[in-house]
Order: sequence, then structure tokens, then C-alpha cells
Amino acid sequence: MTQNLQNLLLNSVRASIGNMLPQTLDQTEVLTSNEPIRKDEIGVSINFTNSEYCMILDGQRVVFSRMSEAIFGMYMEGEMLDSCVSEIANIIAGRTTTILGEQGVALDITPPSLLEENYHFNNQANKLMLPISIQTVGDIRVVLLKEH
Repeated sequence: MTQNLQNLLLNSVRASIGNMLPQTLDQTEVLTSNEPIRKDEIGVSINFTNSEYCMILDGQRVVFSRMSEAIFGMYMEGEMLDSCVSEIANIIAGRTTTILGEQGVALDITPPSLLEENYHFNNQANKLMLPISIQTVGDIRVVLLKEH
């Protein structure tokens, strides 16, 4: 995966989130890390097929509940929230592949996987972390994990 494709992926993820939410997004700079990371309260991973990348979306449960209210008009909790977070990640990843497809990059996605409570990433894979603050909703994080 080239640096150009990595940048296309990041820009497409940003655009996908921006298109999904009516609120203003404050996107800080992308952070790179080889340090182990732990997910926040809830997280979902989706692999981009035909690439070395996996997208992880994580944050606090209350933030995703507010996101569900902003997107679907319903504040969700419990198992419904778990399902909703998976669907939000699926929408982001799906739109990302659509945007990339319009630029000639053919990727597909795997079904979302809810991360276990004690899950953490301790491998030395390249991690690109995109913290996003959503006005009136809160902070989430997108991690693009390049697996070797």
C-alpha cells in the first residue's frame, strides 16, 4: 500500500464521517504510532479487503449514543447500541470504499466486528490515529491499522 493510497484512505474516512453527521467536525492532525493501543469503552473493526488496512472506530458509549441520536433520531443503549456502533462503522467504511472507487481504487470491506472489552493492539503494525471531535456529540477515534 503506497503512501498515496494511505492518504486517500484517510481523506475518504474524513469525508465519510463529515457526510454522515450534520454537526461540525473538529479533526486534529493524524497521529502515527507503533505503541500498543487500547480501545476506549466500545470499539469496532472492519478490514478493507485487497489492502493491508483495518479500520477501528472507538470511543465512549455515551458519545456513540449521541451519534445514534444525531444519525438515526434515536438515543440507543445496551445491546442496541452495540449493534448501532457496528452499523455506524459499516456506513463509514462503506462510504469510504465508494469514495475510493470514484478515484479508481477498488476496495471492499468485511463485516464489522465488535471488539471485546479487554481487547488491545500490541503488535508493531503502523497505526494512524485520527481523533475527531463532533460538536454537541463528543470525541471518537478512527485508527487505520496497517497489518504486515
